[in-house]
Amino acid sequence: MQNPYKPDLMEVIGVRQHTVDVKSVRLRFQDAERAKEFDFRVGQFGIFSAFGWGESTFNICSSSTWHDHIEFCFRKVGRVTDALWEAGEGDTLGFRGPYATAIRWSNGVVRI
Repeated sequence: MQNPYKPDLMEVIGVRQHTVDVKSVRLRFQDAERAKEFDFRVGQFGIFSAFGWGESTFNICSSSTWHDHIEFCFRKVGRVTDALWEAGEGDTLGFRGPYATAIRWSNGVVRI
């Protein structure tokens, strides 16, 4: 069983700035075995770490059918997001998750 307090190490493989204070970051697991077993559903979130600065909770905004990477978006509003803002390709961030109950569709109705 994986230690829920130990973050997975993730390599930044892409960064895109959307507005003056919003970015998305694309990450890939550094551990290939963890990447194979990782699964999440729409509506779940993760805890993303900027080592030395802290961690924050963000929605996983990539498709749950993408298996080679995950993506999250954030707004630059404080200490941790300032550090995440500086992350670039090749950098290492931490990730714990996924958390929360997934969104399920039943007869066209969202169930949470």
